[in-house]
Amino acid sequence: MIFLNLFGYYTEFYPLFKKPNNPFHSNSNSNNEPIKLKEQFQENSNPILDTLIKDFHHNNKPISCIGYGAMILFQAFEKNVWVFNKYNLTGISINEECREVYFPNLPFLIEESVRELDGNFVAQNNPNQTFVVVDRNLICGQNDSSLMIALNTFCFMITKQFLYNM
Repeated sequence: MIFLNLFGYYTEFYPLFKKPNNPFHSNSNSNNEPIKLKEQFQENSNPILDTLIKDFHHNNKPISCIGYGAMILFQAFEKNVWVFNKYNLTGISINEECREVYFPNLPFLIEESVRELDGNFVAQNNPNQTFVVVDRNLICGQNDSSLMIALNTFCFMITKQFLYNM
């Protein structure tokens, strides 16, 4: 089972903040063409995580992410289509991100990225309010306050799969 949390933010995407010519920080590249987030996510993806997420997705194994952990899901593409296309999911909302000191340096916003990849981003407007979204095998918590409910739901789904597979 996969449980992605805030560590995904640091392990996979933190290097993007340090690159001086970060493609996410501008609205166009040198040819004045708009930058496609989908292409950037595919280019910067980790093949091991990509394979792992797609394998769990296809086998209907529970996948859970909290806050910035949703960014790890942006790596999973098949035939140029995001595997979580049309899924309802949540993560850190724009209301919460804009309160952070690193907001001006973010390479992209989770909420906008999900929508651009044809997912359905759902969030509470009140920061630090507990909010969890469950869609098929994907469990997403909006922020740290949602951790316990998301973890309990994740454990329930694991137990349910285990009991049905006996």
